[in-house]
Amino acid sequence: ITAVFPAMQKDLGLSDSQVGVAGSAVLLGMTVFVLPFSFLADKGSKKHAVNLMSAVWGVGCTLCGLVSHLFLIVLGRFMVGIGNASYAPVSVSMLTSWTRRSRWGSVIGAYNSAMSVGLALGTTIAGVLAQHYGWRSAFLAVGGLTLLFTALSLFLPNVKNHVSAASADGKREHVKVREAFAFTLQNKTLILLGIGVGIARRTRHVDRDQARRTLAVRRHLARQVDAHHLERLLERGELGRAGRERGRARRGGGAAGEQQAGVVGRGVGVDRH
Repeated sequence: ITAVFPAMQKDLGLSDSQVGVAGSAVLLGMTVFVLPFSFLADKGSKKHAVNLMSAVWGVGCTLCGLVSHLFLIVLGRFMVGIGNASYAPVSVSMLTSWTRRSRWGSVIGAYNSAMSVGLALGTTIAGVLAQHYGWRSAFLAVGGLTLLFTALSLFLPNVKNHVSAASADGKREHVKVREAFAFTLQNKTLILLGIGVGIARRTRHVDRDQARRTLAVRRHLARQVDAHHLERLLERGELGRAGRERGRARRGGGAAGEQQAGVVGRGVGVDRH
């Protein structure tokens, strides 16, 4: 979906740094929620985790196609990151639960291939939609398809976790969301890594914005230098003198051509006689 960012940036008048913030919001959402969702999926229901993540993903993508304020766009991209946090590992865990161990390699390979093909086709289709119907249509199309598959995922069979989630007395442990978030926030390395990646992406966009401004200033100065040089030529009359000399050369060339043509004609007449 990032293929439509240039069109969105032009339409909303966003700077490169603001577009970088919208892109970094996805990584921030993934960083904060990858461990909580994975933890809840292992301790609870993988099917419900996939349903929740795909729903948040679809709603966030659809939100980006409906709003024009930067904060809401960043919020929508953050929701996309939440939905994408642990979708792939939980999905792979579900696939391996449905198949024999001997087929795990081919199943996981097919899943990864489908992701790569979908990424390539999605980028192309998003660009085509943005070109013909506007950048919002790409967000709405992806969000609508995601919500459609979310509804279809409700009919998937529930997967029993292979890892025991029972306590010593045989009762299931109830995992609270607060405990999952606390487990994530204790991992300072992961949090700093997400912040560092976001800062790096924003710095890259700021540098690109600064490079564009420098190039624009140089072009403006070049145009001013050319205009000043032209003005000096006009003041000294060199430009008019050069134009008159080229005109005389063209007229002289035409007269010489006519004279040569007359000589040839006379020569032809003599030969005929």
